[in-house]
Amino acid sequence: MTGGLIKDSVSDTILMAEFAPDGAPTNWKEIAKLPTPLWFHGAAIMDNWLYVWGGLSSRGTSGANPQIMAAQIRNDGSLGNWFLAGTMPVPVYSAAFCGFNDYLVSVAGRIDGRTPTDQISFCRLE
Repeated sequence: MTGGLIKDSVSDTILMAEFAPDGAPTNWKEIAKLPTPLWFHGAAIMDNWLYVWGGLSSRGTSGANPQIMAAQIRNDGSLGNWFLAGTMPVPVYSAAFCGFNDYLVSVAGRIDGRTPTDQISFCRLE
């Protein structure tokens, strides 16, 4: 779990859980911090890298995050240093975000000021 809104503040915490035999998450623990607090953002794990993009860094609805940040996932589950992997053509929040094959994708969502968009954005990871 990456970031999110907790009570009245935006979180920068990254939590990891183990899975019980029945598939339920258990034994949650904090493993790292995001480079900035985010909510309504995208996150995907692909090829042992965690990618985070879009979203908002405050409770307001303006100033969507344009950055695509990445950190390598180490064998022990900890994260390496964050780096800027790219920028979004149009920063969005509250979109349908996913990682698919070698692509990061955002579908629809909102841009600054709560304006809905039907835009589909994607980038290929190299």
